This record gives sequence, structure tokens and C-alpha cells, in this order.
Amino acid sequence: MLDKIAFISSFYPETNYSRYLSEELIRQIKKNNFEIEFYAEKNEKPLSCYHLKTWNKGLISIVDIAKKIIKQKPKLAHFQHEINMYGGTLSAFLFPFLVGLTKLLRIKILITIHAVPDLRLVDKEFIGFFRKNTNLIHPFVLRIFFKYLFFLLGIFSDLLIVHTETLKKTLTNDYKLESNKIKVISHGVDTHNLNLSKQKSNEKYFLYFGYLSKRKGILDILDGYSKFIKNNPVQEFKLILAGGVITGQEYAFEEIKSYIERLNIKEKVEITGFVDNAKIKQLFVNAYVVLVPAVISISASGPLAQAYSYNKCVIASKLGNFCEEVTNDYDGFLVEKSGWGDKLAYVVNNYQHVINIEQNVKNKALQRSWKNISALHLNLYKSLID
Repeated sequence: MLDKIAFISSFYPETNYSRYLSEELIRQIKKNNFEIEFYAEKNEKPLSCYHLKTWNKGLISIVDIAKKIIKQKPKLAHFQHEINMYGGTLSAFLFPFLVGLTKLLRIKILITIHAVPDLRLVDKEFIGFFRKNTNLIHPFVLRIFFKYLFFLLGIFSDLLIVHTETLKKTLTNDYKLESNKIKVISHGVDTHNLNLSKQKSNEKYFLYFGYLSKRKGILDILDGYSKFIKNNPVQEFKLILAGGVITGQEYAFEEIKSYIERLNIKEKVEITGFVDNAKIKQLFVNAYVVLVPAVISISASGPLAQAYSYNKCVIASKLGNFCEEVTNDYDGFLVEKSGWGDKLAYVVNNYQHVINIEQNVKNKALQRSWKNISALHLNLYKSLID
């Protein structure tokens, strides 16, 4: 009888980390002596797998998942964790109890923690990145919650996965977790699009892809792009902002639009809204460079991995995890808050250097292919089950 593994996560959107990883695990599973059952949020686009259980998002998610774990009795439960993955505030608070129950059932526990806030960053400004009213919760209370959450996840788990050494250091320094219980596995990269040629298009543009939210640092690139236009009046490059708006952060989208108006660059900036996979591919293939800004960095960057999947030169904010994920002037550029305008001018005037960087990005992408990343996960599964 095959050992059973439960993989618990949300799989939305289609560029979601868990979806990429799971699809590759499904391809490789026949080579191993266990089977994986995927616990997915109800009403999501299904995975190409018949071993699928569903749960409802919200407080009920904790009950739904617990019932399925009790019934299925897997040998290993692999949880993906982000603060609001399973619901709102109460679900986030109760999530450690779900993990603790799983532990009581003598099931091995592996948790991939995608975001780890540095406690020094948790202040009023930090709260403002996620909600308009910063008075609903005090930073001290939020810091206590984070300490409670990550401490319990560290206690209950057999092993934790994070995507960078920076995140591991935060868990050990700020939350006092044991270093030997934390494994660093890089964010995977989809390599199917690495060799796509640019489509016939006369468009020249810089691309931002991701949620249009305050913590993404979009205002910084707007400032930089405005400066670039003023200093290079005959340039033809426009700026495309592609991505949806996070529910509850519509105010941030309105702030971005107002800022574009204020800078008088409306004719040069295109906001696409949510885009499907076909449009995403078109945008990335034809982009000159990809911009990955941020005000804070508490997780590995999905948009960065997406840019790497098309072997694109990236310009990223010089902070947090980006300083580990991007080697400046080799597989991308790191810029200070005020340096976006100058760096845009540099890449436009140094096309050959951009091409060289794209080759280095391609090499990194191949190293971080989902095939390689899934193999590392399968080895962890084996070590925990044996």
C-alpha cells in the first residue's frame, strides 16, 4: 500500500506557486512509493489530478481541512502558509490549531512559509500597506500575533521550508525558531517559455506585473519613469502596469491612478487590469525589461520568478529578499528608491548588456526549474516518511 501525502494549499491564481509545484509533482509521482492528495480551495480551476479534495475559504476552512485529514489519515501533511490563504483574521489565528491537531494524529508535518515579516518593520506604515484604516490594530498587537503564529508553527512542524536565507534568518532571529528545522528551497521557475522569440511588434515598453497595491512600490517606479521621460524627451518607451487589485485595497489603485495624473504621464502609462495567461505571455515576451519594485520585502517574489521564466532582465528594489535573489549587474539590477529613472535610462542605452543579463537569467531559471524544485520536495517527503 502506498504512503499517502496531503498537500494543502490555495491554487489561485493560475500563476500560483502551489499550482506550478503540484503539476510537476503529479508528473513525477509515478517514480515514487507514495501518492499525493491535493486539498484545494473549492471552485478553483482544478489541477490535472483526480486525487483532489476541496475546502471552503473562511473560518470553515479549518474545519473542512481537519475533517479530511482525520478521514484520510495521511502519513505526511504538507501545508502551504500565507497569512490570509485560508480565510481572514480568525482563520489565520486558528491555523496553528489545525497544525497542532494534525500533530496529535501522529502525522508528519511540513510547512512552506511564504511570507515572514521582519518584526522591526511592523509599524503603522506596515499596516497601511495592507489596509486603509491603520487604527483598527496596534503594531504591538500585530507583532504579538506574528510571534504567536510562527512560534507555534515551528513547535508543531517537523520541518519548515522558506525560499531564501533571508527568510530563514528572520525566523531564527525574530521568532527564535531552530535553524536545523528550516530548509531553504528557492522559488521555482517555469522554464517552458525560456526560448520564446519576441513577437512582431513595434511596441517598446517596460513591464510591471503583479498586484496594484501600496507595498509593491509602484509609486517609486512612476516617479522614476516620469524622470526618465523628462530627461529623455524623444524616447519611445511606455510603461505597462499589468495586474489586478487586491480586494480591500481598491483605495491603493485609486491612489496610483491619481499619482499618474499628477505626474502628467497618463498618455505614457497603460494599466491593463487583470490579464489571462495568453496576455501575460504576450506582455512578458515583448517587454524590454521587467520592473519588480517593493516598499517592503517579506517573501520571495512571484513576479520575479515569472520574469525569470521568460529570461527577462529585471530591475528590482534594493531591499530584503531581492538582495539575495538578484545578483546586481549579473542577472538583473538592484536600485535604490530614487534610482529608477537613471536605471531605466541605462538599460535603454545599453542593449547589449541587457542581452548578456538575459543569458545569465536563463541559466538561473534552468537551475530553479520546477522539475528540480519538485525533486527537492520529493526527497524531503521521503526523508520525513522513512
